[in-house]
Amino acid sequence: MYYHEAANFLFDLRRFSVKPGTERVAALLDRLGNPEADLPCVQIAGSNGKGSTARMVESVLRESGLSVGLYTSPHLAALTERVRVDGRPMTDAAVVDFVEEAKPWLVERAAGGEPLTFFEVITAMALHDFARRDVDVVVLEVGLGGEYDATSAVDPVATAVTNVSLEHTAVLGDTIGEIARTKSRIARPDAPMVTACSGEALRVVREVAGEAGAPVTRVTGPGGAGGGDAGGEDADGDAAEGGEDDADGDAAEVDDAGDEVDDANPPDGDLDPAIDASYGGRVSATDAEVTFAGESAGTYRIPLVGRHQATNAAVAAALARRTLDALDEGDAGDGEAVGSFDRALADGLARATWPGRFEVVDTGPLTVLDGAHNPAACATLAETLAEYDYADLHLVYAAMHDKDHAGAVGALPAAATAIACRPALDRAEDPAVLAAALRSAGVGDVTEGDDVADAVAAATERADADDCVLVVGSLFAVAEARAALYRTVTPKSIDGPADAARARDGVDHRTCSLRLRGDRANRVAATLRTVGGEAAVGGVGSTGDGGDVDGGGSAGGELSPVTLAGSLAEFRELCDRLEVAGGGLAGVAADLRERLGIGRGSAGDPAAGAAG
Repeated sequence: MYYHEAANFLFDLRRFSVKPGTERVAALLDRLGNPEADLPCVQIAGSNGKGSTARMVESVLRESGLSVGLYTSPHLAALTERVRVDGRPMTDAAVVDFVEEAKPWLVERAAGGEPLTFFEVITAMALHDFARRDVDVVVLEVGLGGEYDATSAVDPVATAVTNVSLEHTAVLGDTIGEIARTKSRIARPDAPMVTACSGEALRVVREVAGEAGAPVTRVTGPGGAGGGDAGGEDADGDAAEGGEDDADGDAAEVDDAGDEVDDANPPDGDLDPAIDASYGGRVSATDAEVTFAGESAGTYRIPLVGRHQATNAAVAAALARRTLDALDEGDAGDGEAVGSFDRALADGLARATWPGRFEVVDTGPLTVLDGAHNPAACATLAETLAEYDYADLHLVYAAMHDKDHAGAVGALPAAATAIACRPALDRAEDPAVLAAALRSAGVGDVTEGDDVADAVAAATERADADDCVLVVGSLFAVAEARAALYRTVTPKSIDGPADAARARDGVDHRTCSLRLRGDRANRVAATLRTVGGEAAVGGVGSTGDGGDVDGGGSAGGELSPVTLAGSLAEFRELCDRLEVAGGGLAGVAADLRERLGIGRGSAGDPAAGAAG
């Protein structure tokens, strides 16, 4: 079995609808030999912020000397990003091995009318890989809710509920209290639980944790319920299995019921916060400063900008400390251990980057990528963007068809221009609909595009150096923008007597590789073959259509490797054709020209092929 076959088998599981309960994933884990049995796990639930918090906890635990597995969703470029050990993603070979082992059983279950979903199988795959790689501890980001989430097949040594807001009410409940009850049922006897909840949500969390015998630690911070992540399975097309709504945030200081917090008369009873976090503001284009009072008192630098991230950092700090205590790796009463933990905390928080979540990728013009897709998330994004000085704002907006477009764009900062576009999947909204929402929100200069990469290039071209380009609305759009902005063309060499990589029959010859969305990889390869060159596409794109998930294109956001070989004249003709082909291929042509030193002009013009 090849990797693309294994990956496409997994992505194809998205066609199965979700049923509440952990029995199915537990059965798969049993089939795999119960890899979770010997894995100490930390489980993080919450409406917002759980992805950022998980990343910070993982980083602090690594700085404490542990080997740490991290399971998050969704991925931006490759399925293997979801499963990391000490920062290194799962290998393609390990994915193949897992699918070869699990596929016969999964097929048999599906034939018997009891199929497992994509998220259930990927969760089992992660635990299987963590056990294989012999990690010391695992950090799991809950997909949706908590009680019936696939990650709840484990017995955690520590847990967190970052916050609770109204989201996925059809699945989780109609009130803050109902949703808080579902999320907090990840509590286990004697496993400490950390929360930044307030009001009714905190009351329910304490009640449920008390029933389970789990001690509760509360932290407080700015932004009310926190938020700011753009994670969760809804970004993958499994709306019932996880929430893209982890992009939500709260722009005002409110409790989880939506009421303003009276700091002089808190509604949260006798549970004093272990950490009270405050936000010191941005200290660079990408970093901010937070200050803790209470445990680990001090000022810390984090590579995550926004007031809500101070609260997420406080949850992470308290949870990491209690995880180490549960593993007998630390002792809060030991002065030397406390000092060691605080050093690990400072280093871990400083290294906890989280791509696609208010990610600053350039400063001239200021270019920001953020997966915010609903009014609350966009309000938090607007508040964070206000920390930056810029002249005009140029939006690149793409979203799924089931989102509140009017509310989302209405919460964004005033924009001079906007381009409505769509990522390559069936659930993406028509750019014409998005353009109408943008015009209704007061944006005067709105154009309709199609391809995200082309829209980013156009917005960047029209922006002055002191302007801001903001890509927003969907993690799918962020993923495609990142793929274009960070695309690299890698020259290849083939050593041999004829030096085949540079000369074939006396003709200057080049070989290079890059990673593209599956449909684009195949278009580039086909175009080069048309002009006489050679090309090979791997990964999920090797089927010829980029995978049949999400309407063709890149299966689940997976990028396909493509290797190109040809003379400089053939590469020049390839670039000429790509520049007028549309669909984001002009940017590919520009990258190839720059990396291979290909100018414009006739094949016989020495200047055109300089840098050979």
